This record gives sequence, C-alpha cells and structure tokens, in this order.
Amino acid sequence: MRSRTFSERLFKESKYLLQTPKRKKEMLIVFDRTVRHLLGENDPNDNQPIRKYTNRQKYLVNLFREYYEIKQSLDRIEQSRKFISNIPRSAKKLDYIRYHYEFYLNELYIFYCRTNHLLDFLITTCQKKKLFSEITTIRNVKNSIKTSMAGVLKTRGRHVHKRRYENNKMDQISALELFSEKFDVIEAYKDTELRKFKKDIKMQILLTHKHLSDFLDKDLYKHLGKIIFGTILKSQ
Repeated sequence: MRSRTFSERLFKESKYLLQTPKRKKEMLIVFDRTVRHLLGENDPNDNQPIRKYTNRQKYLVNLFREYYEIKQSLDRIEQSRKFISNIPRSAKKLDYIRYHYEFYLNELYIFYCRTNHLLDFLITTCQKKKLFSEITTIRNVKNSIKTSMAGVLKTRGRHVHKRRYENNKMDQISALELFSEKFDVIEAYKDTELRKFKKDIKMQILLTHKHLSDFLDKDLYKHLGKIIFGTILKSQ
C-alpha cells in the first residue's frame, strides 16, 4: 500500500527499528536499562544502541527522533486547548486562559525550532552526499516556513522578552473585572465576553493545530518526501 503521509512512510521504512528485541542478549540489555532507569541510576553505556545499525538505519533512527520531537510539540499545542476548555472552578478564568495561551505561543515557537532542526539535519546529510539541488529545495521549504510563521514568532518573542502577552480583548475583560464585583450588570457582561473570548481562543488553537499537523504529515511529505525517503535514503 502506498504511503500518503510522512508518518506512514516513516513507520514503514523504520519497521525493523521499531521491532521488540527478540534475541535473549538484547532482551536482557533492555531489561537492565529499564531497571536502572526506574531506580534513577545512570550508566554511560545505556546511551549506546543495542544493535549495530547500517548507515541507512542510522539515518532513519535520527529522522525518527527529529519527527518525534516535532510531534510532541504538536501534542502540547493540543493540550493547551484542552486546558483552556476545562478551567477549574477555583482558577481565576482570565489568568488561567492567559497562562495556557502563552504556553501555546511557546509551543508554536518550539514547533518552529524543531522543524528547523529537522530541515538542518536533512541539509547536513545532503551536504555529506553532495546533493546540492536537494539542498536548495529544502532551504526553500525552510524559508517558506519562516515567512508563514513570522507573525506568530514576533508575538511570542515580544511577550517573552518585553512583557506578558496581552491583546485588546484581554485588556477589556481585565478592566471589566475591576468593576464586576460592585455592579451585577458588569459582572454578567464580563462573563459573556469571557465566554466569547474563550471560544475564539479555542478555535484559534484548534485551527492552528490542524494546519501544523497537515503541514507535518502532508505538506512536508508532498514537497520533500522524494528527497527524504528517496534520494537521501538511497545514498546511505
């Protein structure tokens, strides 16, 4: 069956690497490492692979790690939406939303950095094999990502390095909170505006998550799939 997404192709090519160890020696090594990890003990040898990999397999291991790091960032972006959807009764709602929205912005930045790291890994691999036309293609994708996420990166950088994240709606609701305890009408209006704001934030995160997921699994595979799983893989 032909792979249609980045993850499908990656898992297909990495099938051997993901198999549970069957040899007795390998199983004992895995057991020992697991026990040491549970006991908080460290052994430098635990960082060594339990199998000897070919250059092709080493490439796939590194590719899998890069993909997994990006996928984790996507999962955390989705987590921020779930947290905002379920605000604890004891929490101050606006502060709770702001905190998890800032978390979302940070994860967008991490997604961007990890995607860049994956593309840099591909460029370095191509340089070693003198695949110069492929390097140009990958760099074009890298520049496209930078351009498309420029607004988000600017917002994130501003709130991290200069001041906490704010927007007009947050400012409005924050001001309403100052008067809501004394005026029931303002309290009701504030609650209505907060519900609308919460709904808008959730939708924004939902759409962003879908867009980035499609980029990682579909667009990246569409533009670089032949290079990643064809040209580079065959050159190993």
